[in-house]
Amino acid sequence: MIGKLTSETPDRIARQSMTSSLHSHISLGEVPPFAIHTALALPCLFFAMTLSAAVELDHPWVPLPDLPDPVGLKGIIAGVHEGQLLLAGGSNFPNPLSKGGKKTYHDRIFRRPIDAADNEPWIESAIRLPAPIAEGSSVTTPYGVVAVGGQGLAGESASVLLIKWDQSTQQISHQILPPLPSARASAALAYYDGQLFLSGGVGLARNDAEFLTLNLQRWLRGEIDQTWEPLPRCPGPNRFGATLMPVTLPDGPALIQCGGRRLDQSVTEDDYLRETWKFDLSRQQWSRKVPLPQPVLLGNAVSLSADRFAVGGGSDGHDLANMRELGERYRLPDSIFVYDALADTWTAGGRLPIGVAAAASVRVGGDWVIAGGEYSPGLRSSEVFRLPLINLNPLAQL
Repeated sequence: MIGKLTSETPDRIARQSMTSSLHSHISLGEVPPFAIHTALALPCLFFAMTLSAAVELDHPWVPLPDLPDPVGLKGIIAGVHEGQLLLAGGSNFPNPLSKGGKKTYHDRIFRRPIDAADNEPWIESAIRLPAPIAEGSSVTTPYGVVAVGGQGLAGESASVLLIKWDQSTQQISHQILPPLPSARASAALAYYDGQLFLSGGVGLARNDAEFLTLNLQRWLRGEIDQTWEPLPRCPGPNRFGATLMPVTLPDGPALIQCGGRRLDQSVTEDDYLRETWKFDLSRQQWSRKVPLPQPVLLGNAVSLSADRFAVGGGSDGHDLANMRELGERYRLPDSIFVYDALADTWTAGGRLPIGVAAAASVRVGGDWVIAGGEYSPGLRSSEVFRLPLINLNPLAQL
């Protein structure tokens, strides 16, 4: 689905509006001068040609307790460590932007045991982030949740943080990691075999390295000379809000990058990207793969198996010329697409419970958890859902 005008019931719209707020300039609501969007439409024939199995699935998404912030949050740090689902930071507008409200960045950290009952509430930690931050990149690692870059009151950040849960002390802690060579927000982040990989982002200068890696494992072992190193950049334009996922294939490990939006001074519908690229980790080479069925900016991704992942929601650029006129009737796409790296195919994978961009998207055991995000220009969600991944991929290695 390209996108939609809502047909939801009034009580559902009212409930979402009560738990949402105005959003960051990086996506839709607070548009900087260079980000003037136009409409995007794709013919139905396109989907018939590109989706290998266009099956509508009614997934049994299970609601979890809402985020403790009733206004909702976007751009949250998220991941799992030592049996705890950790969420931190994020931004919102307690007072609507349309009424002159200013964006608020948060430093709070929430946790929830991964084996908690569905109705068990979130727990707010007494420990806070070093500074309020949102729109960063985060990923689960064996050592904790890594949070990279982001945006705060001072603009884009180069900070890198490792957030950990200590089971023995029942406390959250964080550790400063080597900073980025240049500040950025809304970059794509992945972890594979002890290494972090970071691609793109908002805030990069023309000569900044676009694609970076840090050997986290070696740095944590005491090799403090480890720093972020440049890798061959992805062909095509500099971008932000892409998805970067590790896969293991017969010819070796690789990273798959897809979607995002071109960083241009004058944005058109063509800047919302469908491109899919494979980075061969052994050969250090990029190769083009079959494109996404539709553009996905700031999508929500989850790994299904060694060679499959899903990405859902995000922004596709539809009807943006009429965005302000549509107001709260505008909705982001809720489509899910599954990529099979072995077959190089995209498959329709059903729908999210609500179309959101830049939500917290985490694999928690055999579940996909989606928390918060932006569901309409300038509006945030506080809702949280989980989906047993067996519904998306019966062959997933759960």
